[in-house]
Amino acid sequence: MNLSLLDLSPVRFAAAGVSGLLLACVVGLHPIWWVAWIAPVPLLAASLRASGKESWALGFLAGLLGQAAGFGYLSKVMAAVPAAIFTVLGALLWAFILTRARALTVRSRHWLTPFAYPALWAGVETLVAAISPHSSWGSQAYAQMDALPVIQVASLAGPAGVTFLVCLFASTVSLALLRAGEIARPRVAFGVPSILLLVAIGWGAWRVSAGPAEATVPVGMVAIDDYLGMKASKQASDAIWKRYAAATRELAQSGSHIVVLPEKIAVLDPAGAASARTLLSGIAFENRVYLLAGVELAGPRNYNRAWLFSPTGELAAEYDKRHMVPGLESHLVPGRVPLTITIDSWRYGIAICKDMHFPSLGRDNGALGVSAMLVPAWDFDEDAWYAARLTALRGVENGFTVIRASKQGLLSVSDRYGRFLTELRSQKLPGTLLPAIAPMAAPSLTFYTRVGDAFGWLCLLGIVLAHLAERRSRAARTLVQGTRA
Repeated sequence: MNLSLLDLSPVRFAAAGVSGLLLACVVGLHPIWWVAWIAPVPLLAASLRASGKESWALGFLAGLLGQAAGFGYLSKVMAAVPAAIFTVLGALLWAFILTRARALTVRSRHWLTPFAYPALWAGVETLVAAISPHSSWGSQAYAQMDALPVIQVASLAGPAGVTFLVCLFASTVSLALLRAGEIARPRVAFGVPSILLLVAIGWGAWRVSAGPAEATVPVGMVAIDDYLGMKASKQASDAIWKRYAAATRELAQSGSHIVVLPEKIAVLDPAGAASARTLLSGIAFENRVYLLAGVELAGPRNYNRAWLFSPTGELAAEYDKRHMVPGLESHLVPGRVPLTITIDSWRYGIAICKDMHFPSLGRDNGALGVSAMLVPAWDFDEDAWYAARLTALRGVENGFTVIRASKQGLLSVSDRYGRFLTELRSQKLPGTLLPAIAPMAAPSLTFYTRVGDAFGWLCLLGIVLAHLAERRSRAARTLVQGTRA
């Protein structure tokens, strides 16, 4: 490519358009992992030849094209107006990141310049995850779930570490193409990022292949997409509960010791809740299994709850969902504490669907020494792949297996390296049942479990300090120019 063409504004906007179309393959519900590495390169290159104002426009254009890929899904989940706002906010974020990255690179010759763009994204994503009701949903890290060596860095630095690696590649390539001769110590400037990328990916490949031998536990999952609301007929309710009983029996006969059912099988008033507890207790006792089932309890205070019954039929544990879907679950009272339980010497954590979108919840359970998470869930059909992978990254971050049963989604088992060992799509009555073997390992706190999002916050701090230094340098230049005048 003739890079001098980037001196032309129409070419720069065309480059931003190309990046935007590539980003549409990354920010959607079925991302192509390798596209994420190259998608920002044309946009970053164009910004290095643009003014600050034009750079903002380039970033907004690319971001809008990329975010628009998810508008249809968002409009179904949160209605058209909120979806449009969310899409525009995503585009504004791209405009902000690009403008700041440009400001920190075009005025600097420092060998650390290639780290500005990845540090911006890692820091901003960490901040968004800390304050957003959707936490880390939309992080660029989840686009890498099919690239197992890449995502292993999450065990050290969380989602921010994965995002940092991907963005570091794009930043290094774009600067090498357009500013190689302008940066001081170019061998260091481009050698250090290259070595860091090679070491991180090589270590990730070794981690996946060199994992120690693990014990296994036979488990089973059942999901029926049909939903039993308060007005569900007795005939429909009986058919659903009978099928869950029969499916649990089949799984127990195949050797499953733990059976996980989905989130919100039914909405139950106090009388209905008592009846369902009796039924589920009997199913667990008759089949000698641990049975986990999700229901919504309706009353003066409403809860999204998971009941765990032991093989004796005892209600061994109750867990209330801690993170609700905004709007759809605003009527529910959130839980406040994590819950773990020991089954046959293995410690399990329990979470419900959106809980696992929050890296902090994964760390809570990792710090409590769980070897596996049991996760009843309910997805939205289209997001089945994405929701399962997002959840699986918590296992990579904290070193545990994830056993997840979702309505309108996937029944799956993923290991502590993010490998999906088995998965099957849910369906309406008679539903889907999936026997599986879950790998188990003794708990071992990962570095990320110990230090949390320290890497992301350090990136954000570094960007703030670099911004302040850039402002002081600009003020000094202005003062010198004024003195000379």
